[in-house]
Amino acid sequence: MRDPFVFSYPVENKYYLFGTTFADGIGDQEPIFEVYVGDDLENWEGPYVAFQPPKGFWGVRHYWAPEVFEIDGKFYMFASFKGGIGEHRGTGILVADHPAGPYVPHSNGAITPKEWECLDGTFYEDEEGHRWMIYCHEWTQEFEGKIKATRLTEDLKESKGESIEILNAAHMKWIRYFGDPRIEK
Repeated sequence: MRDPFVFSYPVENKYYLFGTTFADGIGDQEPIFEVYVGDDLENWEGPYVAFQPPKGFWGVRHYWAPEVFEIDGKFYMFASFKGGIGEHRGTGILVADHPAGPYVPHSNGAITPKEWECLDGTFYEDEEGHRWMIYCHEWTQEFEGKIKATRLTEDLKESKGESIEILNAAHMKWIRYFGDPRIEK
């Protein structure tokens, strides 16, 4: 498992572990998100299917980095997906009535800009109650990675306005550039 995320659910005294497992499917099985359930952080049951994409779902591969948040009595999974040929990777939002799922599509495709390679979205609500998604504009398109934020609509279905830049790796003193001339500027 890559990109592990643990959702603590005190109502049931349970932990729900999500992560990147069948990111591109296996054999004739489509990609899915799985969940493990535990009473502590050492012993887990599962995996169980948390999200099985419905026919026609926009994300066809690279099911990466799921994170779950309880918002307004529902459970929202922010996750990275890669669209079909010619489509970029982006973060979409799924919804369920229980932390383990089953999750169904919620957002209208990717929340991140369609023309950008993006991944690893996470939820943030500021002190004024505005809802945001923080994400990475990937280095594969930008050379240096950038952390950006987009404001979300109240219903978490779309972004609201332009993304803002929070961090640009090129401006950080601690950045260390690759030593590979094939990817140097």
